[in-house]
Amino acid sequence: MPIISTRVGALPEFFTDDKNILFVEPGDIQQINFAISQISNDNLIVNKLGGKARQVYEEKLVLSLIIKQLRNAYKIVLN
Repeated sequence: MPIISTRVGALPEFFTDDKNILFVEPGDIQQINFAISQISNDNLIVNKLGGKARQVYEEKLVLSLIIKQLRNAYKIVLN
């Protein structure tokens, strides 16, 4: 599923505009409407953005992976 969002929090650290997300400016109704129309009218964009967003999620944002990375960081610091 494609993502439309503003550049809030850590999202810009993980996602790249037009590659795996559509970033819009807060309050820019025209930009939001355009992004919605893009994903409503173009299955290629839906598949591209959705697939790439899923890839980011699976590679960087899965909770079990984050826990593993934190454990490894704590082991390094504590040893």
